[in-house]
Amino acid sequence: MRTARASCLFWAIVFLFLSLPILPLLGGSLADYPNRNDARLIVWILDWVWYALWTPGADIATGPINAPAPAQLTSSDWFYTAQLVFGPLHAFTANAILSANLTAWLTYPLAALCLERLARRLGSDPLPALVAGLFFALASRRVPFNIHLLQNANFLLPLVALAILNLFDKPDFKRALVAIAAFLLATMSALYGAFFAAFTGVITLALAWARPTPHRIRATAYALGAACAAGAVSLIILQPWLLRTGTEIRPLPLTDGSWSTYGSAVLGITRVDPASALSFTLPVIALLATFAAVRETRLRRGVLFALTLWAIGALLGPGFPAGMKGLLSQTPLTFLAYPDRQQIIADLGRGLLLALGLTGLQRIPVRPLQPLAAAALAILILATRGTAFLEGTFTSPPAFAADREAYQAVASAARKTTSGRERAQTGPLLELPLRLPNPPGKGIPTAPDSMLGQSLHRLELIDGYTGYHPPHRGFILDSIGRLPSANALKDLRRATRLEWILLRPHPDWSGYQPPRASIVAFLRNTPEVDELLEFDGWTLAHLHPVAPSDWSRAIASGTDRTRTALGTDASLLTTRGAEGQLRTTALPPAGRANQFLRVDVSLQNTGKTAWPVNITSPRALMLDFGTDRPRGRFQEGSLQRTTPFPANLAVVVAVGWERKDKTSAAVPLQFLPLPRDLPAGEKLHFPALLRYPQAPGKYELTLQVVQMDAGKPMDLDVPVLTQTIRIVP
Repeated sequence: MRTARASCLFWAIVFLFLSLPILPLLGGSLADYPNRNDARLIVWILDWVWYALWTPGADIATGPINAPAPAQLTSSDWFYTAQLVFGPLHAFTANAILSANLTAWLTYPLAALCLERLARRLGSDPLPALVAGLFFALASRRVPFNIHLLQNANFLLPLVALAILNLFDKPDFKRALVAIAAFLLATMSALYGAFFAAFTGVITLALAWARPTPHRIRATAYALGAACAAGAVSLIILQPWLLRTGTEIRPLPLTDGSWSTYGSAVLGITRVDPASALSFTLPVIALLATFAAVRETRLRRGVLFALTLWAIGALLGPGFPAGMKGLLSQTPLTFLAYPDRQQIIADLGRGLLLALGLTGLQRIPVRPLQPLAAAALAILILATRGTAFLEGTFTSPPAFAADREAYQAVASAARKTTSGRERAQTGPLLELPLRLPNPPGKGIPTAPDSMLGQSLHRLELIDGYTGYHPPHRGFILDSIGRLPSANALKDLRRATRLEWILLRPHPDWSGYQPPRASIVAFLRNTPEVDELLEFDGWTLAHLHPVAPSDWSRAIASGTDRTRTALGTDASLLTTRGAEGQLRTTALPPAGRANQFLRVDVSLQNTGKTAWPVNITSPRALMLDFGTDRPRGRFQEGSLQRTTPFPANLAVVVAVGWERKDKTSAAVPLQFLPLPRDLPAGEKLHFPALLRYPQAPGKYELTLQVVQMDAGKPMDLDVPVLTQTIRIVP
């Protein structure tokens, strides 16, 4: 292609034809690959950011989920760059799914275009550059079609490299502004996109500096100035995300040192990209490119640049070296939990080597060799990556289809009920159940679709789906699990100012206990409920508003390591005379080995000091829905405790089983979590599960309130409950 304009048209036509089979799906469906729930999360983020940009008083970083926890969008990406396309499309079509899909689709021709132009800039012939552009557009994580690639839009890497190289061609203010724009597009895209583009920029700058030119120092100054300007703007806009660094982080993935792992990374084989013919063809092209560089002076720097990108991207693919953990532990890079995404950097190197290797074939005196080789590789790419591009499954989010009218009814009810009140003063909504019943016991979480429904009614949610749990999530799950209970509802309202409860239709409750009818009956007889509405099988309860409380203010203030999620002082209770009373329902004299017994527990703090329970984890917890026997009834399979459990300084109930005849090994202590902090003078009522020992025999059961101190239970001044129980096979 002689001009960039012609290349744009060419690549748009190529991917339009390639996408023909899936184009009809883009208006109302989302690709399930690689994660169905994350796809819905991305659409919600795009919609929320666009809405907040144009709504006075809306805080983008807050994100109206997990209320009243602050800065919930900082658990995920910001996607500001995507708003340049998504926003106008959404404003014109009023279709968030279509707008998100088209925004993601546009990155395919952009990736091909930017790689092609960079390859030409490094000395590639036109035809090899086109083949390389096709490969790069369909490279790692980009097939089948999906919208997750907005997290690491690979077109930003060659775009940043081009901006720097153009500065070294002619360093002036105009090109510096172009470089600033390119850098901002990268930093404003998402965390992974920003990191990968910055990495590429550093390598490009080193390559350009190594070439002696009359304007080298001036060009370097312009490039560094552009980077500083873009960085300053990014620091201001992304401050909420940067403030989270060092407080709620994941441990850095470390390399395992396996030669097979590194070998797979070099070949581009990852957990989402299995081995293919391309995996073994491209190293051959790399050898051709290296050979061509020796013979062709104009290609040498490009080959060195490409090999560097390939090697570094592949080496970091299995994880960060162990020595880097301390260096990176207090930086935003600790959020890079999926190191194999760094294959995108290697893909840029592979794509450039593909172009330069085919270009080097011109040195071989066989005239049609280059066109034939280019055609063969293009066919190979289309036969492998091109067909895989269309292989994904698509599903239509119910929130924008079958459930749309229900969420619009919620919006209408909220407008009528809250007229005269500021939306910021309106309490949040809870949608139940938290999981659909399919598959039984470990079904699909409803939060991602509830969040899409939130984009229709705009009420805050006390639940949510992001990359991390907020510190009070365990408390929320426990409280929901204790419903229908007046005490549990009181706890929820005290912590979140809950004002709306939305019950999904009866089929979505299959297998849950208690049944939906019990919850509806509970709401009908609850004094706090002002109005109960029914529409198309859904039930919406409006509870009278409540003012902020000590708990809600503590949650809204954010993480404080000296206090629990509900604001209780997290310290040892030894010298403070912690006193209380423990009661349970009557226990049977016998039980079956290794089975569970549900008991109702009553616990009162009769002392003068609050008991800490909801200890904030040393790091935020990623979403994980995988316990076997949760206490919660509506979050079947979704309850996750602070890791490790019990947390240090938390007050729990220790369950001991002492074998009377001493004929078998001692049974380790079991711990029952309390649902929430227990202020002085308050009483808790909650259900608990006791697990009987595996070995039959006669046991003495003890229930004792303890506080964890450096991994050991410390007795509190609460009478111990004891009972003899016979365990039968």
